[in-house]
Amino acid sequence: LVARVRRWRYSEESSRGRGMAWMQPAQYQWPSGARRADFLRHLPVNQTFVLNQLLPDRYDEILEVEFADTVVTTRAAKARPWDAPPQPGKRDSFATRKVKLPAVSQMLSTGELDRLKMEQLRAGGQATQAIEQAIFNDAENNTRSVLARVELMRGDLLSDGKVTIAEMGGLEADFGVPGTHIVSAGTPWTTIATADVLGDIRAWNKVYRATNGFGFGGMVMSEDILYTMLQNQAIRDLWSSSTGRPSVVTLEQLNQTLTSNRLPQVLFTYDAQVVVDDVVTTILPADKVTFVPPVGIELGFTQWGMTATALELQGAGVEVQPSPAGIVAVLDKDVRPPFRQSAYVDATCMPILSRPSGLFVADVAA
Repeated sequence: LVARVRRWRYSEESSRGRGMAWMQPAQYQWPSGARRADFLRHLPVNQTFVLNQLLPDRYDEILEVEFADTVVTTRAAKARPWDAPPQPGKRDSFATRKVKLPAVSQMLSTGELDRLKMEQLRAGGQATQAIEQAIFNDAENNTRSVLARVELMRGDLLSDGKVTIAEMGGLEADFGVPGTHIVSAGTPWTTIATADVLGDIRAWNKVYRATNGFGFGGMVMSEDILYTMLQNQAIRDLWSSSTGRPSVVTLEQLNQTLTSNRLPQVLFTYDAQVVVDDVVTTILPADKVTFVPPVGIELGFTQWGMTATALELQGAGVEVQPSPAGIVAVLDKDVRPPFRQSAYVDATCMPILSRPSGLFVADVAA
């Protein structure tokens, strides 16, 4: 399940412990803050969420992120006659952009009947054991949902250069990827007998190099698309031998073929899914290939910012370590009937495409 992006009204580091804190009424004996923080900080990260490899996490106490898209051009200087003044050069261009970070949060509440049922689970004098477990489960579920929503935003950005937030009326952040970097294969790669996979990548790489001055660094795709490449007839022909043509090449053979043709290798495949409004949703489109820059050249990042919840905690004298930026968990309880208790997980976050020209997306399936 995924959390919702919410409108403003009032760290990810579930496994590494950034910005984790709790608020609790002093008159109630809840599990210690240290125990709750330790639980959250050691939540295992969902190993299927790996897009922060392409858009690494950053944590800053901000609500708005500013970044510059710089175009660096290597220009040749002019030769001049002796004693003549040098010719003026041209500066590289850059554009500064600002993006507000949306709030991403989720809460789970325990009602009167639920609490009475938990009370029945008391045994052997362990008065708080059942309640502790329920609190921990709510914190874990909320945290995973927030991380899932952020991963959805990363996948959205990497599929078209835009982040669209449906639950906020279709609000869209368009980072301005060049139109020539959103393409479709002339012959779908699913047509394995005639698709020119190597020719397509070579042509797209030429466009990418003309824009950036460097070629693709790698590509990410679904398992289905990878398998169409492994089955592609032209690629299999390259591995024919006296015993015939293989029915499928291996991933190692594919990457060797790509490297020998000075084309990018497959970085990884990605088929992670989450549930959105009871519908199983793929994070990255299964019919697209995403091309990214070489190692050392930034494509973008995932910016985590400050939450009002963290400010409230600080105002109440709670120390939020190591920084208020990131995911913040809060436990709250009504002091009047029906005595509901709620676990909140709150964050502000947005994936940022700091180099829009570094993204190239191809729709390769029919």
